[in-house]
Amino acid sequence: MAQDPDRPWLGRWQLVAQTGYREWLIHRGVTPSDAETDLDTLFHLTTLRIANHKTGVRFVWSTNRPKRLFDARTKVRYELDGTTPTIVPSPVGETSSVVSTDGAELVHHVTGGSHRETHRRRVVGDRMFQEMTVDGSPKNTGTWCQLEWLRV
Repeated sequence: MAQDPDRPWLGRWQLVAQTGYREWLIHRGVTPSDAETDLDTLFHLTTLRIANHKTGVRFVWSTNRPKRLFDARTKVRYELDGTTPTIVPSPVGETSSVVSTDGAELVHHVTGGSHRETHRRRVVGDRMFQEMTVDGSPKNTGTWCQLEWLRV
C-alpha cells in the first residue's frame, strides 16, 4: 500500500520507545503503578491504526488481552477541521480534542484537567514521533513527553 505524502501518519503502529510518558501521566494524577501498567500495556500488547474516515480520521487502539477470546478495541473518530471537538476518555480522565493538520503533521489540541495541551505526530521514515506538550510550558518533567511508534 502506497503511503500518502500528505498524511504519512496513516497506518498501523507499535510503540517502541518513550521519553517522559510515565512522568507525564503521574503529573496528571495517575498513580505510579497505574502509569507503569499503562506504559507496559502500550509497549507489549497494543497497536494503533490511524485510517481515513469520511472527513476525518479514525484511531483504533487494539490491545491483546492475554487469556481473553477477543482483543480489546477502542475506536475514536476525529474531524480534521480544527474546530469540531471530540470527547474521549484517557488515562487522566475525559478530554476534548480538536484535530487538524499542519503540513504533514497531525495535531491534536487537547483540553481536560487543568492544562491545555498540544499533541503533534510527525513521521520520519518508518517512525512516528508523538510529542505532547503543555501549552506555554518548557520541556520539563511532566509537561513534555514523546512516544516513538514503528510502522508495522
